[in-house]
Amino acid sequence: MNPWLGMLVVMAALSSAFLALRLLEKHASPHPEVLRKLMHVLMGLVTATFPWLFNESWPVLLLAGGSVAVLILVRSGVSVAGSVKGVLHGVERTSWGELLFPLSVAAVFLLADGEPLLYSVPILILALADAVAALIGVYYGQIQFTTLEGSKSIEGSFAFFIVTFLCVHIAVLLFTDAGRIESLLIGLLMGIVVMMFEAVAWRGLDNLFIPVASFALLKSYLKLDAGALSVSLMVIVLLGVFLLMWRRRSTLDDSALIGAGLVAYGSWAIGDLYWLLVPVSVFVIATWLVLREVEAGQRQIHTVYALLGITGPGLFWLTLSRNVESVDLFFAYVLAFAAHLTMLGVSRAHSGLARLPISRIVPAVMQGFVVLLLPFSLMWGIDLRLGVIATFGVLALLLAALAFLKLQPALDNCPGTPERWTRQALIAGGLSVMGWISLGVIDMDGVQ
Repeated sequence: MNPWLGMLVVMAALSSAFLALRLLEKHASPHPEVLRKLMHVLMGLVTATFPWLFNESWPVLLLAGGSVAVLILVRSGVSVAGSVKGVLHGVERTSWGELLFPLSVAAVFLLADGEPLLYSVPILILALADAVAALIGVYYGQIQFTTLEGSKSIEGSFAFFIVTFLCVHIAVLLFTDAGRIESLLIGLLMGIVVMMFEAVAWRGLDNLFIPVASFALLKSYLKLDAGALSVSLMVIVLLGVFLLMWRRRSTLDDSALIGAGLVAYGSWAIGDLYWLLVPVSVFVIATWLVLREVEAGQRQIHTVYALLGITGPGLFWLTLSRNVESVDLFFAYVLAFAAHLTMLGVSRAHSGLARLPISRIVPAVMQGFVVLLLPFSLMWGIDLRLGVIATFGVLALLLAALAFLKLQPALDNCPGTPERWTRQALIAGGLSVMGWISLGVIDMDGVQ
């Protein structure tokens, strides 16, 4: 089809959808969430046809840019755009989802590179599963779990899983060479993992997380056989059971705990068991250290912001490791997590104290040191390389403790604000870069 004609068809379809929902709003006055999600579904169904309308990416990029401009006018209430503002903003919560929707569509279209399945399945999941989950949650949600912005329902998340499973399983079974078992396992895996992404998202970020994660997962899973897919399913289920058992002991809220499961699964899927061991050991040690506070009911609840701050630098090295295999990348990854555990120890030791004696820093450094040495000890055993790692590591963790003492205000009652976690992430990230550079100039293979 001529791209200009295709764009006219898309604009006409979307305009008709807006008009129809405006009339529905005027004459039937449905629940605001119904209007939002109906628009969500209609936009998704229209954009899912892009691989058959466009052979090039520029029309999709142009449509995405134009949609963002129009949606900004809708948000601001300017001119005629304000007449459909209730369709998108009838729900009283801060959300950037409608702006992220066209941007995500454009991103997945570029990533799919002409593969209809890799594009359309993520968009259908975003359009259908997210809408069904929201409506089930509104009308039938009884069992709640805590999130950054309040709560979501187990019923809504389960509905999301079911719709995602059906979208993936049917598409993979009918339009790929995957067998019945493989298509079933891919559907189950994507249903679970993408559901977890949706549970973690806030302020409309699910419109970004869901399609991008769905694309990456589908592309990856289609390459695996039934055995590898079964192992992946077993890992994600075991991680879920483990986190559920530790839920009452953890200071993470429910969505952050689910996010921790995603980080752990990603560490295993991209790296291996050694990469998984690091965040799990940090989680277990941190939970054990605050066990008394949890039992006494005196604990500070940590949200997704805390999770992002603690795991962000490590996830950077994990992602980089997908294309670069190097000991120093793994060292930087481990050091980033160990530095965070050290800073958490400093914060806990300083609680209620005007000044922190230098002797109280040592246990905090040792906490991180355990996380640092554990994976390398299992990998190498007693080895001279372990001495190099230990030397660099203890100096870096001491620097982390001192930097946190110097830069973090109000340490006697350390706040759990996004600014605090950003500060920790910058310290851990900076030290991990230093560790990567320092270890990178040493030929570790030559150290025996």
